[in-house]
Amino acid sequence: MQVGTVKDCGLLKERLDKEWLEEIGAIPNKDAFHKMEVRVRTKLYFTQQKFNLLREESEGYSKIITELNQGDAFRDEESARHVIKNMKSLIGYFDLDPNRVFDLVLEAYEHNLENECYDLICDVFKPEFLPQIIGFKYQFYQTNGEVTPSSLYKLTAKLIHRKKLSFEVPHTTHF
Repeated sequence: MQVGTVKDCGLLKERLDKEWLEEIGAIPNKDAFHKMEVRVRTKLYFTQQKFNLLREESEGYSKIITELNQGDAFRDEESARHVIKNMKSLIGYFDLDPNRVFDLVLEAYEHNLENECYDLICDVFKPEFLPQIIGFKYQFYQTNGEVTPSSLYKLTAKLIHRKKLSFEVPHTTHF
């Protein structure tokens, strides 16, 4: 086994005192070496990796939309369970916001009111967020000065009829 020079031995440069390494000629300048070491360690441990989050998020949401709009292939309870399983996987894999996914479910339901499978999918999400999401949909049309589509009114009526949505005001006592 051949032993290399001190200049070739990275482990020695890493472990030994910087002043001593400068004295023996292993490094040209201890201050410059220290700055380089700090830069390398900072880059190694503290530099954030760059990801294309916009592409990843849109890919995840587009896959959710594809799952929800399968047409005639999505008409029975078994296919609804399959869609739910795939949606949960996509939410986990792409780290999607469940409330945004719920909004997409309601959007698809709004345009496919005759499909009862969306009721099963709505049951997967927390029911306390349903009034907020529906409210945001109405608020969007009101603040943008657009006409609220009749499909949103029909969806709201269907959700109320199925007892998934309630607009009851809690009773308060007045003194």
